[in-house]
Amino acid sequence: MTISLLEREFPNDHLPLLRWLMFTGVCTFGFVLAWYYGLFHLMLASDKTYISAIIVVLYIAATLHCCLRTAVISRETDSAQRVFALVSNGPPDLRVVGMDVVTADGTRLPAGQITAHIRNLILKATLQGRHRLDQTLLLRGLADALRGPNQLGSFASDALMKLGLLGTIIGFILMLSPIAGLDALIVLR
Repeated sequence: MTISLLEREFPNDHLPLLRWLMFTGVCTFGFVLAWYYGLFHLMLASDKTYISAIIVVLYIAATLHCCLRTAVISRETDSAQRVFALVSNGPPDLRVVGMDVVTADGTRLPAGQITAHIRNLILKATLQGRHRLDQTLLLRGLADALRGPNQLGSFASDALMKLGLLGTIIGFILMLSPIAGLDALIVLR
């Protein structure tokens, strides 16, 4: 189901960005409440290892990275939809002019990863002539270009979870350290 607020020639798809904003808005509200009631101060004051402060700083950095990547993904989705609308009107006669891909009527395809892929396909087809066009390397390059910068986000989420588990283990060790100092003879009396 599609909800259309403003009719345009090409619809904008900012759903990933809106989902990110909703999740981040709820998280920000929780952080503001924790700050207001002094829970952050309590957390930082009682943490001897400073892992909580490191996790908070890394979380903020990862959140900013996710914001940028989500905006780029939304922009790429818009560009891909516009390219699809221009190319799906029939068999287009596309040609490369400089760094741009132009249709037969002179319309330039919007910049983006899909347009760059189409440009690479046209150039490769021109260089190969009538031979069969193998797209394997070009498709792998497109997949790497679309997936590459997002790897940092998955690494950051794994690192934050592992730091949290490390903090739990260190907390158990610190909690149980007074027990190691008890004398067994005192306990038995």
